[in-house]
Amino acid sequence: MLPVSPQADSKRGNLTRLAIELPLLLASGSKSKTELAKHFGCDKKTIKRLVDELSFHYRITEEKRGREVFYGFADGYTFRPPALKPAEVAALWLAQKAVLMDGSSPRWPLSQDGRSLLEKLRATLPPALAAHLGELAAVYGTALIPAKDYTPHVETLNQVLTAAIRKRRIEVEYVSLGSQHPKTRRYDPYGLYFDPNGGTLKTFGYDSRRRGIVTLAVDHMRQVTLLEERFTLPPDFTSVQSYLERYHFNGFFGEPLRVRLRFFGVTSQVFLERQHHVTQRIVSYTPATRGRPETVDIEMTVARGRGLERFILSWLPEVEVLAPATLRRRIEACRLGRARVLPPSAYRPRWPVAVNERA
Repeated sequence: MLPVSPQADSKRGNLTRLAIELPLLLASGSKSKTELAKHFGCDKKTIKRLVDELSFHYRITEEKRGREVFYGFADGYTFRPPALKPAEVAALWLAQKAVLMDGSSPRWPLSQDGRSLLEKLRATLPPALAAHLGELAAVYGTALIPAKDYTPHVETLNQVLTAAIRKRRIEVEYVSLGSQHPKTRRYDPYGLYFDPNGGTLKTFGYDSRRRGIVTLAVDHMRQVTLLEERFTLPPDFTSVQSYLERYHFNGFFGEPLRVRLRFFGVTSQVFLERQHHVTQRIVSYTPATRGRPETVDIEMTVARGRGLERFILSWLPEVEVLAPATLRRRIEACRLGRARVLPPSAYRPRWPVAVNERA
């Protein structure tokens, strides 16, 4: 019998950890559905669902013996984990320590799995290298600490991930910040991302209620049902990261807008050294002269709207909007108290309904 995993949970199994560990268990011999469910602390349906998914990548067989189902690798098939060099393992281990996935914060959704993963990686290294990594890890850190406890929402996260991977529409009961009453909507989850603005895990996709691209916070989802309906992605959607770079900036979505900004004094040095967006480029630089501070003009194409306006306002008074003129007038009105930053719905990117309603 398999031992109960230290990360086992009597209420749910973590699909991410299962997907990594299950092939390793089957490599040592066939296992019954019952003992796998007990080992991972999940139900048999979760094991069945995961095996079906892994069967697309591995030659996993299913054999019924009496009333029990056993899983194993097909005859002649050998599962070969990737042969990582010590330096490659070290790079991965340090990368995990330098960002949020190491589990140093107990409130990160996969904190237990992050810690166990790091210990397994470290155990494969030569003692001298492992000791050196420990010294390096002690001086690495991150300012992006989650502000919310996502531990109770791991199953919701897994459901949304499954829907996004399979392009399956979901029905979700969602509680917004402006209402304490859950509302049901049909939603096409394009992907998930971590928003450092508030340390929030979010999904973005097409929302049937608002008929546009909407972000939903994972911890505000009360009930998620995977539907049999499928959805198609927007025509220019190539990856989650490229979509975020084009339509997301400073915590908010919006249509892309090319802007030109001028920064003064010490702030100009900040923008000479730091890249705030992948499209950011330096247009011109003017050194300081007697009575005039140094300046730098930058140009970038980012999501228009609330995130952009907050970004510019946060750098006042050392910033000037050069273009477009409409944005310059908006910032000036906000600065003088004659206007307020508009809500995200004023800038939300919209796609043709037909693209998202196609089954």
